[in-house]
Amino acid sequence: MSNGPDRPAQTDQNSDTREPVIQILMGFADGAIADRAASLVNELDSLEIVELAKFIENVFKVRVGIEDITYDNFSSVYDLADMVLAKKQLIEKRGNDA
Repeated sequence: MSNGPDRPAQTDQNSDTREPVIQILMGFADGAIADRAASLVNELDSLEIVELAKFIENVFKVRVGIEDITYDNFSSVYDLADMVLAKKQLIEKRGNDA
């Protein structure tokens, strides 16, 4: 999913929708994520990645399973925001289909 360090990921997600998610993620652990484009896999240790997953679950009310903790999803804040938005969209769709 990552398209390089100097660009936002190109997805069907509107950048206006992604930006608030990115801002919240950048606040994780008092700024543990210093660079939006940096690889989170390289920036955070394994415990911090698990803590980030729990942070996402608590803040965004989405489930982050072990299967979601992949290089593609955690390669940058942009990709992580895309994962969060995709999960929220799926939850909303399921709610509307019920």
